[in-house]
Amino acid sequence: MGRLGFRSRTQSLVVPACLLNCLRFSKPSYLTVHAPLWSDLTSIQAIELVVSNPATATNSLWYTVAHIWANTINMPTILITGAANGLGAAFVEAYRTQPGTKIIALDRQPIQTSHPNVHPHTLDLTDERAIIDFAHHISSEPIDLLIHSAGIRGLVPALENRHPNDVAACETLAGMDLETVTKTFQINTVATFALLRALLPNLRLAEHPKVIVMSSRMGSLSNNALPNAAAGSAYAYRASKAALNMIVRSFAVDVPEVVFVLCHPGRVETKLVKGREEGAIEAGESVREIVPLVERWSESDSGKYYDRFGTTIAW
Repeated sequence: MGRLGFRSRTQSLVVPACLLNCLRFSKPSYLTVHAPLWSDLTSIQAIELVVSNPATATNSLWYTVAHIWANTINMPTILITGAANGLGAAFVEAYRTQPGTKIIALDRQPIQTSHPNVHPHTLDLTDERAIIDFAHHISSEPIDLLIHSAGIRGLVPALENRHPNDVAACETLAGMDLETVTKTFQINTVATFALLRALLPNLRLAEHPKVIVMSSRMGSLSNNALPNAAAGSAYAYRASKAALNMIVRSFAVDVPEVVFVLCHPGRVETKLVKGREEGAIEAGESVREIVPLVERWSESDSGKYYDRFGTTIAW
């Protein structure tokens, strides 16, 4: 990143490219920004601010830059996984409208967005090398909030093709196969560990970092017992989420400077299954209830397990 400095004494100023985020929201009328397109922000190091009326504006240029710089320092960065659809996309939509917020949106599928403060990245979370490369790419970026919503439902593909509207039939004791169990653990559990560990340096750069992981009540050992009529079955999904819970609990112990919270978002209508599960709600409804909780959760909540209403779930 280049240092602040005048390119010429009276007409322009070269500043770090990260100021571009704030300028897009609050650029004074007398400034012209010489820089690539907003979408190219990650590839540039500096921008040039040109004063259109030096006689009246130059004296206030340093004040303007100082003000923008202060806003940039305080501008939160939120990283959201699974951002192409479902809960992840709903979280992007909820946070992108907050003034001065920068969103890093991750998904294994390309993310289409026209919003200047949403920075999409295509990333396969089962590829450890790709995760490490991505972390290196954003190594100087503090992450104030990480919302991890990427995951799969763990249904046997052949059974789901035959019973697209019957989730229960696709994860039974007789029908479950080892390939589905292994893949579900790789995405829901192992990938979560790899991602969180790789991004710890970014989280530690933030003043009050939080990690909110979308878990499930189905990962609760207490919930998976009689007389609960919904207990049993769902071998891949239940086990992967129970293991995910344990991994996040260990992070909460080993990294006390970061708040880690597990959240059950409810039964949400997503693309995790081909059909629609009975009683499923829209992703936006779930996210609207979770966002205020995220703001409230603090150090005392780290390592805790809640539903979308803020009620504690038994392990």
